[in-house]
Amino acid sequence: MENDTKNIYDILEDASEDKFTGVKLIRISCSESVSLFAAELASEAVLKAHYHLKGDETYFVIEGSCSIKLSRIDDTSSNTDRIINLVKGDIITVKEKMIHSLRNSKCLSRIIIACPEEHAGSDRFFMEDFDEKM
Repeated sequence: MENDTKNIYDILEDASEDKFTGVKLIRISCSESVSLFAAELASEAVLKAHYHLKGDETYFVIEGSCSIKLSRIDDTSSNTDRIINLVKGDIITVKEKMIHSLRNSKCLSRIIIACPEEHAGSDRFFMEDFDEKM
């Protein structure tokens, strides 16, 4: 029987920065229905604003603290934006078609993300200027 045990800290140490999101991002598990990714945000790093057309995304903060900014895809006016502060242990689910962006605090943060596999590729749409309002 093979040992499938992985250590999140070892995995993130070997991860490289994702050119699209601007943070360290690596797939740690994949199945037909859901993929797990690990993300590491350096001090004051920003996970660039984006949305997905199909499927929800769940974030679990395992270390550090950050803010997530949410807005409906069909209404990006500043009066509908929500900014939620997240700390170690917090879990938040972002529904499909919600624009979302993460801004890290001054410490290192590590996050586990559960989402459909396509969220790392064909179903990922970036927004310009959304992060500037955060």
